[in-house]
Amino acid sequence: MRILKEYIFEGRVSKEDKNSSDYKYVLFKVPKKAGILQISYNYSKGDNVLDIGVFDSKGSFRGWSGSNKSELFISENAATPGYLHGKIYPGSWKIILGLYKISQEGCRYTIKVRIGGINGELQKRKIIRPFKQEYAETPKKRWFKGDLHVHTNHSDGAKSIRDLVNEAMTIGLNFVALTDHNTISQNLHVEEYESSDFLLIPAEEVTTYYGHANVWGNRKWIDFRRRSMEDFQELIDEVHSQGLLFSINHPEDMDFPDGYWRFREVSRFDCIEVWHGPWSIYDYRSLIWWDSLLQKGKKIVAVGGSDFHGTDLPRLGNPTTWVYSDMLSVNNILNAIRRGHVFISKYVNGPQIYLYADADGDGRVDSICGDEVHLSRGDKLTIYAEVKKAKDLEFKLISRGEAVKIEKVNSSYYRVAYRTQVENDGYFRAEVIRHNSQESDNAEISEVLALTNPIYVRVKNPKNERNIDSC
Repeated sequence: MRILKEYIFEGRVSKEDKNSSDYKYVLFKVPKKAGILQISYNYSKGDNVLDIGVFDSKGSFRGWSGSNKSELFISENAATPGYLHGKIYPGSWKIILGLYKISQEGCRYTIKVRIGGINGELQKRKIIRPFKQEYAETPKKRWFKGDLHVHTNHSDGAKSIRDLVNEAMTIGLNFVALTDHNTISQNLHVEEYESSDFLLIPAEEVTTYYGHANVWGNRKWIDFRRRSMEDFQELIDEVHSQGLLFSINHPEDMDFPDGYWRFREVSRFDCIEVWHGPWSIYDYRSLIWWDSLLQKGKKIVAVGGSDFHGTDLPRLGNPTTWVYSDMLSVNNILNAIRRGHVFISKYVNGPQIYLYADADGDGRVDSICGDEVHLSRGDKLTIYAEVKKAKDLEFKLISRGEAVKIEKVNSSYYRVAYRTQVENDGYFRAEVIRHNSQESDNAEISEVLALTNPIYVRVKNPKNERNIDSC
């Protein structure tokens, strides 16, 4: 590589800087005929965490790696995972420093930038398509198993996309969403792994310092630089304007400082990740928040995600999100999630709950989880649940925050029926749980092994119509 320009930037950010803004920008000039950028940085560690990303001279996002990578490169035909290859435009580029954690003593940093020309041969990027197949997509409505929250080496995951796909297919997943932090470079590879029985969903985990959220289906970068409640409401509306889905991640997780969701007052989000990795007290609290919103008449979809990073824990597919879809395609899977045709299980082969409603009393299924049942006040409604792989566990049918039916599951295939008279709008959802203490059924120390989205009940009342609105 022929060096055209070199820069060294040194500076310090203080606690006051963090209080006034979450980001600091460092500008540098790229000369004409540049073919590659090499950037490295370091900072005083201790209680500091300093993230990094890049914008080009057109103002376009070119990548983000958080604090996971201390070196990166961008060229016309290749880039460090997490960054977007492409034209190295001349002009003023920006390095963005994310002030994740800044100590009282402040944080000193050094950034080195090398800009060079490079032979075209060295820039060639070989694309391998190991799973690409020609196939006809024919409707095959069924339950598909997936993981909606995973990371690769395009952010802070340990595995390449290829290794992730191999592992997902080996354990029996049908789809995985590539939710790398604040970048979309992973989504450039989605079509490389298409097959008739496996799907990669383009996605991004919008990772802010005030909570995390998954956006599914995006090809364009979603700007993560959000700070206020108004910023987050604007973010949700932007996502919806593109026809995408917005899911709040691990809203109660206090294990890391920016993991829990600060802005409970925002509205119109589509989903809540009520189950994040192995079941914990934080998931129980997320479940309580979700159920409290259901009790207020909100219609929000519960999903799960492993937050897989390629290490021992959490395991891929723990939990597994089951989606009832017309076919295995991005649009169909996302539309099915939007409709709430979803249940969650601990593992790919874990306990399963299939929730149905019979609204006309003919003994035939009218609705599944996520659907609305429209009845007149006083009408009878029967809720059915088929429970599989849950022998010796406990089944609970829940309405308005209370268990209306509790049974011990005494076989590997178990069927439950519950008949009620409809008086008001409401919902019914189901759980399979295991008590971790024989002497206590305290929900906080019990483990949920499967849960469904609700079947919603709407009472016909022309004089006082009330909708179950999206949050």
